[in-house]
Amino acid sequence: MDPLPLHSTHQNLGAAFGEQGGREAVRHYGDPEAEYAAARSASVLVDLSFRDAIRVTGEDRLTWFHGVCTNDIKGLAPWNAMYAAIVTVKGAMVSDVRAFRREPDLILDLEAGRYDSVREYLERYLISEDAEMHDARAE
Repeated sequence: MDPLPLHSTHQNLGAAFGEQGGREAVRHYGDPEAEYAAARSASVLVDLSFRDAIRVTGEDRLTWFHGVCTNDIKGLAPWNAMYAAIVTVKGAMVSDVRAFRREPDLILDLEAGRYDSVREYLERYLISEDAEMHDARAE
């Protein structure tokens, strides 16, 4: 299991670690009441680097992904995000995803451990579109 990029920072703050989809994740910092109070009175930073991600580039990235998910990705404004589900042609769930549209690409945020199966499924539908998938887990 690979450590989080911010492992030492979390460790210095007293984090307890666990595993999520084969990747290290922060579970808690030991005092749920203090964590809740901090969230209510100030702000909270949540490290989601344990999650999987696919970066999609190319001119057709929005129309291609729009065709394989359940939401209006083509209508997503730049620098915004939207929840969607990737489903089979019969409506069976493949994965849920948060799609972040940036100017040069589309980032698909996935649950930890879902990268290989989702990418394999999506590659079946990349035929002649100007779209290419990249591993964005380390970014």
